[in-house]
Amino acid sequence: MTVGSRSDESRDTLAFRFDDTDMAIPGVGVWAFRATVTPPIHRLDPEGSGIVIADWVPDRPEVVTVRRFDEYGALTRESTIAAELRPIPSDVKRAFIEEGMKKAEGPYESARRMGQRVPRSLRAAVEEGLLLPDFYAPIRSILVTRAGRVWLRETTIADEYEGEWVVLGPDGEAEFRVSAPEGITFRAVHGDRVWATGTTELDVPFIVVYELVRPGGCG
Repeated sequence: MTVGSRSDESRDTLAFRFDDTDMAIPGVGVWAFRATVTPPIHRLDPEGSGIVIADWVPDRPEVVTVRRFDEYGALTRESTIAAELRPIPSDVKRAFIEEGMKKAEGPYESARRMGQRVPRSLRAAVEEGLLLPDFYAPIRSILVTRAGRVWLRETTIADEYEGEWVVLGPDGEAEFRVSAPEGITFRAVHGDRVWATGTTELDVPFIVVYELVRPGGCG
């Protein structure tokens, strides 16, 4: 990915490459199957003036580092926020592995019948190919506003109803937190209005506009 004008010299652009983190089994193939969000994650500035990147250490994701680069690749701001370590339960890990095995089972058998060298144990190969961490990713997504704020959606436990967002101000400091029903995805923010999308129980998509209010401010 390159940020900046095509006519810029290479030293004036930001270029980086994301490694392939999908499930990979040697001799069998690669699948677009991620058990958790893999860092870093990024969003382009809505004004086209750079990019925001959130990064953390997958094995110990208790700190999230947020960096903002301008359109020439220069680091303009860096801040960190503390995140809660949320261990992935053993039964959830098993469910991830079972799902991975279902995706790999057909190609695995095809490769074996064709005489290709395949791992002796499909389960062991899936476990290794998933690179499954011990903790959930601290951040699921990013939203960057025209006012210079960065909204970070935290990863919540599956049985919790509400989604939680922490909002960093233009100076990189945490300003406030926002709660929203689980399944709602914020798409744009302007002033105290938040545009979001979701789906009904019948998988019918919809668009909704929220108004930001302080706790207890709804009367």
